[in-house]
Amino acid sequence: MIDFLEDLKIQLNPEIQKVLKHPFFKRLNSGELSKQQIQMFAIDYYFYCQCFPQLLGYAAAKIVDDETRMPIIKNLWEEHGEGDIRKSHRVLYTNFLNSLDLTADEIFSSKPSMSTEKYINDLLTICNNGTFLDVLALVGPGTEYFASQEFLIIYEGLSKYDFGRKLDLEYWEIHIEIDDHHSSETLNVIKPYLTSEQNKRSVFNNSFKTIELELMFWDELNKWIK
Repeated sequence: MIDFLEDLKIQLNPEIQKVLKHPFFKRLNSGELSKQQIQMFAIDYYFYCQCFPQLLGYAAAKIVDDETRMPIIKNLWEEHGEGDIRKSHRVLYTNFLNSLDLTADEIFSSKPSMSTEKYINDLLTICNNGTFLDVLALVGPGTEYFASQEFLIIYEGLSKYDFGRKLDLEYWEIHIEIDDHHSSETLNVIKPYLTSEQNKRSVFNNSFKTIELELMFWDELNKWIK
């Protein structure tokens, strides 16, 4: 008999495939995007990169026991370069932006597109209004579960571009290696709470909702970047 989490993965897969096979990724991997289009994508994604530690922080704040909280704390620690600010994921992402010839002034004066701002606000609303299990579903099966595959697609796509100098892709590369580990740890701490139909429904609904929101993010970004 398939357990709940294995069944959840099977049911999530069609939606995950819509993300991984998204038309924007096909455009990215075709090498057809201009430098300006890559910059537009990079700036918009920057705001999600900035937001992710907040999502983890919400989860950590809502969890009441150390054992359940530990994978989130480890994830946050890695997000912050394990104590070395030069390896903070925000710093690594800024290095990527700089390699696209985006200056600090351009980065810090930029604003997200309306659709990206809505995407981030919707994620934060789930975190703000939901239980710790809702947030763990968002972070785990809704995000980290397939993140390494997604980062690999983006990394391989960006590797095709050379705008006079090699792009700094360390931010994308490290996530190919670490996100599977984050996913398995988060799923392991969710498992003991799957003792009621209410909790199962919470994990199921918020996992799907998170992927749905991400798919909308890529849909709108693909329309916006002409």
